[in-house]
Amino acid sequence: MTTPRATKPGRPALTFDDLPLFAADRDIAEAVVGPDEADKRAWCASVASLEACGFPTPAKLYGKRYVPAVRAFYDRQYGPVGRAPTDSPGQQEPRTGWTSPRSRRRA
Repeated sequence: MTTPRATKPGRPALTFDDLPLFAADRDIAEAVVGPDEADKRAWCASVASLEACGFPTPAKLYGKRYVPAVRAFYDRQYGPVGRAPTDSPGQQEPRTGWTSPRSRRRA
């Protein structure tokens, strides 16, 4: 069982790439808002409201959150600008059988 890392001067903040597959809220908080203790406490206090918006809940087996799902949640909420979400209704498969007005048979 791992314990959350303590923030030490000179140590860079944790990133999502540093986290294991399942991580504790404290470590996820550092990856999201940085090493500041007050920011991490505020993020941890907001987890219940995030869960109401679809934030992943802790896995019952581990008691920790699945990190790829956390990252996907933030990508859906605040994804890169100019990239359409994958579930966007604007991106549809092209229709098959479409014909132009010129290709229709005339009576």
